[in-house]
Amino acid sequence: MALKKSENKQNKILGLVGGPTGKDYMLLFKRMKFVFCAAGLALLWAASALGAPRLIMPETVFDFGYVPQNATVSHVFWLYSTGDDTLKILSVKTG
Repeated sequence: MALKKSENKQNKILGLVGGPTGKDYMLLFKRMKFVFCAAGLALLWAASALGAPRLIMPETVFDFGYVPQNATVSHVFWLYSTGDDTLKILSVKTG
């Protein structure tokens, strides 16, 4: 059975010579899988960059050093909301 002109052109584009074989389809599937994975990762990256809340904490740990027993100590941690959406802090847990 002879291939149509459009099938020959498609085979040349896909790098197939003399008609597609099972090995050719596997190679094509691997290429498509790679392209879809790359496109999915790009889409996830773009979605996370657009309209997402973002928290910046310049200081995440503070060491009080030596503290006498029954002493009262305090420290202020600065939080910066730099994203495009509203940042909601739902809970805070101490260590």
